[in-house]
Amino acid sequence: MAQNYGTRTDGLMDTPLALKSVFAPYVGDNGYKWTGVATVQVISTPNGTLSDYTETSTSPVTVGLVGNNLQSLTLAYNKAMFQRIQKTLIQDTPVANFAAQWAKQQINSVFIPAHDVYSINKVEAGRDVANDVTVTLSSGALPSSGLSALFGQAFINIHAKGADVNETVAWVADSYANALADQITFTGSDAGYNQAHNSAFLGKHKGVMCVAVPDSYFTKLGATSQLSVYVLMADKRAIVNVTPKMSPSDYVVLTTMSGFSGVEVQIRDRSDTFILTNKASNIAVVRQSGTIS
Repeated sequence: MAQNYGTRTDGLMDTPLALKSVFAPYVGDNGYKWTGVATVQVISTPNGTLSDYTETSTSPVTVGLVGNNLQSLTLAYNKAMFQRIQKTLIQDTPVANFAAQWAKQQINSVFIPAHDVYSINKVEAGRDVANDVTVTLSSGALPSSGLSALFGQAFINIHAKGADVNETVAWVADSYANALADQITFTGSDAGYNQAHNSAFLGKHKGVMCVAVPDSYFTKLGATSQLSVYVLMADKRAIVNVTPKMSPSDYVVLTTMSGFSGVEVQIRDRSDTFILTNKASNIAVVRQSGTIS
């Protein structure tokens, strides 16, 4: 005799775990606004030159002329996702607010990590390479000691250019953060650890706020040499993280479209990240040793 059992589709949708931004929460626009424009020009002036003062001369010093420079910051990050959902799919899927849930999944799983990767690598590309600190791998692995000193050297390099430890953030690749944490002797105090963000390995290290980042978020420096970046450290005042002119969270659901029975979800992300020219020296990286091609 046949035995037929009931089947039910559950109304709880299985969505990927939300990815928290590892970039936007830690930096801001530093007061630069793009309201009504696509380009903002930033004025800077070069430093003057010291001269010896000659007491016995009627022209005791050489008189210079002050000039200025302009840096144009033009928005270039402009991403979108438009998708249509059949009305019958919405009707026959036992999930409440299906279109909204789909949109939130795209924001958390697609838009946030893509923007983080873009911003992190934009900061990396804008650094002063004179600040680079290199680490030599052993059989493809990070060394078993010395990672804390390399981290400290990166801060020393930018501190010499005016960086403040209280204004500095270090984006640390998970593999480096794991190895670094393993090399730190725990003192029994929770200082630093209780300030960890994103449930990371580190909170503050040497006074610098650390944010754990998936290894894959860092691109390679140089197409030929394929050098890995493990730590990106910057004084936040060097970075302009533009407040989005179009934020993914402001997605639109169109309910009426000619020739289609259903809805269209439109998600936009228009923003950008810039490095201020005179503050590029306040950024450093810890990277694999070798020559950048």
